[in-house]
Amino acid sequence: MIEYIFSYQINQSERIRQKYLKDFLVQLSMLNFYMEVSSNNKYISKRQYEVVGRFLVEIRKITFGVIRSE
Repeated sequence: MIEYIFSYQINQSERIRQKYLKDFLVQLSMLNFYMEVSSNNKYISKRQYEVVGRFLVEIRKITFGVIRSE
């Protein structure tokens, strides 16, 4: 995920920058899915899942805001 953020910052082409942001969103969705599976299998508590979930939602909102602003 860090790779996508750095790639976004380095590239100048609008189309390529959008691609990296969308790839970053895919990775966030995958992370959210893995957190849900971990919670369902009792590897992490519901509280941990909720805290991380709220954090991921905030990151997703910021990313969508960056996409809309460009």
